[in-house]
Amino acid sequence: MGEPVVGGHTTEQRILRSTFASYAIQLARLAVTFGAKLALMRLILPEGHGVYELALRIVTVASAIRDLGLPYHLVRDPRRPYGTVFAFTAVSGAIITLGLVGLAPIFGHLEPELPAVLRVFALWVLLDGLAVVPKAFFERELTIGNLVAPEIWRGVAMAAVSMALAWLGWQHWSLVIGDLVGAALLAGYSWAKAWGKISLKVEWAQASGLVRRSFFLFLIWITLQLVTYIDIYIVDWYRDTHTAGLYVRSYWIAFVVATIVYPRAFFPTLMAYLDDRPRFVEFFRLGAVQLLGCQVVASYFLFFNAEKTLYYAQREDWTEIPEAQRSVGGAQ
Repeated sequence: MGEPVVGGHTTEQRILRSTFASYAIQLARLAVTFGAKLALMRLILPEGHGVYELALRIVTVASAIRDLGLPYHLVRDPRRPYGTVFAFTAVSGAIITLGLVGLAPIFGHLEPELPAVLRVFALWVLLDGLAVVPKAFFERELTIGNLVAPEIWRGVAMAAVSMALAWLGWQHWSLVIGDLVGAALLAGYSWAKAWGKISLKVEWAQASGLVRRSFFLFLIWITLQLVTYIDIYIVDWYRDTHTAGLYVRSYWIAFVVATIVYPRAFFPTLMAYLDDRPRFVEFFRLGAVQLLGCQVVASYFLFFNAEKTLYYAQREDWTEIPEAQRSVGGAQ
């Protein structure tokens, strides 16, 4: 039996194109953001990074609760209920955003400035949710190439806004506002690419069934978020926000390779080959070997060059930065 053809391309062709597109996105984002992150590490005090990261982890976990695993279920649901999932994530995103704004004061015991940051950063939960469906659509259809421009321009916008505001002394606020601008740009650009291609029919009767079927995907995702992100709160609890900021810098360097080399088309490809067990198993094996191989090489490099790597990212030579920029919240 021949390969199914969609949009003039076979499954194998779409997988190949999507794989190259996903790596193009990752490499382009790295090229744009790596230098920006290094610059921001110099422009923003560790305390600023610590406050930002404490808030970022809260809104990231909140976004997982917003989705309830539905974006991942979209990739495998044969009905393609894009309209229903979009309506659900938009409503839940708005509710959780308002909830974070109202509950922000309870996080004040972690860091006095955190409630004020959360009240603004909460908007990211809504903006990020608006991009969920077009991203899932292009991944499901293995046409990830359509996300190359939106993803790259999001990175450019985030870097430009964050660096400009950090240079003006906005400290952690520069990172927050950069993320908000990037999320808004990604949502708008992704929908511009997907508009007219996605059925936006909303069937609320489907919602309970979709949530039930995505429940285990949600548990996996929320567990991953909690296990990955809880460490900074432990560091902040036993030490301080300054140490938490330094820890996050080191963490980012250690795991940047995994972010780059993870095959974004992996899950959609497994779904495409679900009824073809030999190809399913072979693709899974190749994906695991590729990911493990890259991480092992990167781990050896960091192990033998830890001092040099951290020197450039952790150096606290602030003497060349004006006093107004060294004071946390100097623009407030």
